[in-house]
Amino acid sequence: MPAPIEIYRGSVQAWEVDQMGHMNVQFYMEKADVGLQVFAHRLGLGPEFVRREGARLTARTCHVRFLREQHPGAPVRITGGTLSATRDRLQLLQEMTNPATDDVAATFVMEVELCDIATGKPRPIPDAALQAAASVEVELPAHAARAGWSCGPRVEHPC
Repeated sequence: MPAPIEIYRGSVQAWEVDQMGHMNVQFYMEKADVGLQVFAHRLGLGPEFVRREGARLTARTCHVRFLREQHPGAPVRITGGTLSATRDRLQLLQEMTNPATDDVAATFVMEVELCDIATGKPRPIPDAALQAAASVEVELPAHAARAGWSCGPRVEHPC
């Protein structure tokens, strides 16, 4: 099975930290969103595709597991891979690590669709993008699996 690809590299900035001295949840999500757009580019669905076709990859659901707190100045790396791919939807895994310690900070399991920017309606994912997604197929590690209780039905968000 191929290795995941690097889709983000940076560090925790002082303004991303809450009053407890940890990176705030919104910035975990911001970094994951940047990673999604880099992943889209690797699939051939980057800025040129968006401008030409008027559609972009959009997360419909995201299951996050926070595993280790990150502090100001900590290096951050996100790798990504495909868990499953169909013409309608991709399921992606992103894993945020601290490369200085190799600790996994968080995991993100996203279901994404190619959405029309003007209408918000899903479009079929092009064959070339599906082939590229298959080339970075990964397995879901135990530390990224759902855990705990469920509070109700899953809610999907529009584009």
